Amino acid sequence: MWYELKNSLIMEFWNQREQIEDWKVRFNFNIKEALEKKDNIESISYLYNISKDLFKNILQKIFEKCKKESTPEIYQEFSNLALANNTQNFIIQTNIDKGLEETLGIQDTQIAINPNFGIKKKLTYIHGRVDKPESWVFTQKNYNDAYLEKNSNLMDFLENIFINYNVIFFGCSLTDTEILQTIARANNNGSTKKHFSFESVTIDCKSKFMIKKTNLSNTYNISLIPYFIDYNGYEHLSDVLKSLSDVVVSELLKIKSPLVEKSKERAYVE
Repeated sequence: MWYELKNSLIMEFWNQREQIEDWKVRFNFNIKEALEKKDNIESISYLYNISKDLFKNILQKIFEKCKKESTPEIYQEFSNLALANNTQNFIIQTNIDKGLEETLGIQDTQIAINPNFGIKKKLTYIHGRVDKPESWVFTQKNYNDAYLEKNSNLMDFLENIFINYNVIFFGCSLTDTEILQTIARANNNGSTKKHFSFESVTIDCKSKFMIKKTNLSNTYNISLIPYFIDYNGYEHLSDVLKSLSDVVVSELLKIKSPLVEKSKERAYVE
């Protein structure tokens, strides 16, 4: 996701480069090429720093386009799985788009944009929401402010989540070192919670998957759930989610008490 987002931003900036002050120096063709080869967050930070207004306008248009091209079926199957136990489970979203909340009809009263572990909502955005640019976490400074600031609300929120809940990652590539470091910190503080992550796999990349699976399991107590995309692409994920949600609902029907133990509660990161 980061790689595609970076390239989309660079291309749109290039198309609108004349709006950038002193663009022939700050965003000429050589700089464009250099940004394409740079680290994702470093490139995104540079674009933001040379024109904040253009960055905000382009980013909102990119996510609006993504929402139109998204597949509501996957959102719905994800909802059936994540919210099967309606009063207990909740969703944490790293993306800033509103596709999930709109597809599921989640009301504003059930949404948090500023994470607070003491007040759990059905859906929490931890990196901001598209219609609130001041809440975004995209640049290196954004990440520093969100994760490294003393008494960070976000770090406190996530650490408490990983200590107290089993987390299922969906559509989250686990490339953000900040999230993995937070899991490590929770584990070092005594957490024994096991976490899970859906991972797309192709037949010719099974070896890479095995390496990642082994490292995540032994280092962070995260188990990868593979789904193959060789033939049906990401559409296969909808079938996987439906099968899992059917199992979850079946298991919940076996629980006689309306109260669910904390050990059965889940947090879902999308």
